[in-house]
Amino acid sequence: MMERRFTASDGTTIYYGDSGERDGVPIAFCHGIAVSSVQFTDDAEYFAGLGYRVLTPDLRGHGKSSRPPVHKRGYRLERLALDQAEMLDDAGIGQIHWIGNSLGGITGLAMLKYHAQRLSSLTTFGTAYALQMPRADVDKFFAFNFKLFKPLVVKTAAYLCSKDDGTRRRIEEMAMASDTKAVSAVASSLLGYDFMDEALASRLPTLLMRLGNDNLMNWALGRTLKLAEGRPNLEMIELVNGGHCANLDDNAHWRAALLKFLQPFRPALPVR
Repeated sequence: MMERRFTASDGTTIYYGDSGERDGVPIAFCHGIAVSSVQFTDDAEYFAGLGYRVLTPDLRGHGKSSRPPVHKRGYRLERLALDQAEMLDDAGIGQIHWIGNSLGGITGLAMLKYHAQRLSSLTTFGTAYALQMPRADVDKFFAFNFKLFKPLVVKTAAYLCSKDDGTRRRIEEMAMASDTKAVSAVASSLLGYDFMDEALASRLPTLLMRLGNDNLMNWALGRTLKLAEGRPNLEMIELVNGGHCANLDDNAHWRAALLKFLQPFRPALPVR
């Protein structure tokens, strides 16, 4: 894997991993809030071995990417989507198959709204297409509690994400290393998003994964699942044993579902 960095149009340094041959069918794996591209290290190697070119970005304020110069406004979903379009420019890629978990899926939905021409397909897991919650000072409340009680907040979130002890430990390790200010700013930007209209209007090949053990997000999926009914471009599957980060705790089924969806675009196996 090559480690790449570029300077976004607002001056933020964005990191991404680049695996596989340059002429491989491009796909991106994008992580959730408070974790990083480390979530997809094994998957990037696996899919690169199948002939794909795999990008694994660290969203701004996460992992090896820097904070934006204007803190709160710098984490708006429109800005996160623009980062990914600029990443594709830096990588020399016109369109990409986007696979996003949680915040990574929301970022993909924001790309569908603002940069749809850059997407070949969209896959989300652990992601609702809309989330309506009261905004009043919740970011301050979150920042206060995350700063003072970070180990407890992280442990609780990991518990809700998965039933697998190994997955919980990996989530905790990544989240404990996260930037408190960045996480609270991103959380604030997520309280009132709604991409239902964009999803309804889209004809983009779309895969929606519902995860049976995702206690962190399944409560919010009602409207999203109704959207999937009867739409020829949108496929919904359920990974019964998958948690919020299903690529970590139900990896075999997650990979199989993704490969089946990507089959029409799948390159021939490389000659060894």
